[in-house]
Amino acid sequence: MSIKNSSEKYGAVAITLHWVMAIILISMVPLGKYIEGLDYYDELYQTLPQLHYSIGILAFMLLVVRLAWKVTNEKPSPLSTHKLWERKLASIVHIATYVLTIILCVTGYAMVVAEGQGAVFF
Repeated sequence: MSIKNSSEKYGAVAITLHWVMAIILISMVPLGKYIEGLDYYDELYQTLPQLHYSIGILAFMLLVVRLAWKVTNEKPSPLSTHKLWERKLASIVHIATYVLTIILCVTGYAMVVAEGQGAVFF
């Protein structure tokens, strides 16, 4: 497998960034839900929110790397079996996912700062 993208398929870097981001973003939901249930006297009350902030910052940094990789690498051509509307819809969903991930990272950081806390990166 090639490191860079080709006209036929995505390279190892793009695939790795995709799956690492997917794992990070999906795992943040149950972690956030668990944190909501903690009370002040729980031993994880201070630790888990900081871990959540750090993982969120990591996700944003990886998103920046992923977007840079996307811009600087060739995009594989769509399969010829896909109809035009399918390709357009896939493109819209892809862009929406990037935009929503950026919004999620920025609003998460803004919430931490608005509470008067600093988000420490690990």
